Amino acid sequence: MKKSLVITMLVIASLVLTVGIVKAAGVTTDWLRVGVQGEGGVTYFNGTIINETTGDNDANNPVTFGDNVRIDGRVYRGATAGTSDSLPFIVNDNMEVTGSLTVGGLSGDGVVSAANIDPTSNIEVNSLATTEDILAGGSISWGTRTGHVSVSPAGCTPSYNDTFSVSSLSLYPDTSATFYCPLQLPDGVTVTKAEFMAMDSNDADIEVTLLRGYLREIGLGGYILTILSTSGSSETLQTISDSTLNFVVDNYNYNYSYSVTFGDGDYSLRYAALVITYTYTTPH
Repeated sequence: MKKSLVITMLVIASLVLTVGIVKAAGVTTDWLRVGVQGEGGVTYFNGTIINETTGDNDANNPVTFGDNVRIDGRVYRGATAGTSDSLPFIVNDNMEVTGSLTVGGLSGDGVVSAANIDPTSNIEVNSLATTEDILAGGSISWGTRTGHVSVSPAGCTPSYNDTFSVSSLSLYPDTSATFYCPLQLPDGVTVTKAEFMAMDSNDADIEVTLLRGYLREIGLGGYILTILSTSGSSETLQTISDSTLNFVVDNYNYNYSYSVTFGDGDYSLRYAALVITYTYTTPH
């Protein structure tokens, strides 16, 4: 047999034997380089990558990637993708996301009871059970909500040196008189309704006028927003309202107050309170 043929057969036999050994026993090596600078390579795995070494107290050592990792496919846990199994993908650390995060749903204590949400972009939350602190880089808005401001007569001041009786529950003068009362409304809300409560068992009436004063115009003028008045005598508490209001509160350019005018001075004419109803879509 020719020498070259013998050598060839030995090489083939050696390769076959080597492949069998590699497939049966695996390969142990200190390092493996796939590809070179500027020209990548591909490593094929039909199985699982495991770090078989252990740490203290037989703790599992993780498989470590010492550089940025690019994954062109989906990442999931278990043999099948999706949410049909009982093996959720777990991130066992804090996580930062650069860019947008799209999820089908959020659950857990960190969402239902959020101690601190610090978004650098828009975040839309349908409901939070309890939120101790929200720190937002931008503005926070929500669906339209309704709020109220109620004003007791205790802060009202007579336009002249009239004698009167006042408490936190009612106000009435000894003679016909007009009182001016402060009104502090949240900035940016939209006022939709004003109503006042009064006792009027007198032939005279009580008139409440909602006022807006100009702060930045010569003359310091004002504007009447609405006038409400009792009409007729009644032995029960009356509620008089105007539900046609629609103006936005601007505390930078205007101040707000109201006046209460009594057509007569008697205990039968008593002003009780003013309630302002407004809507808002941002915190205040």
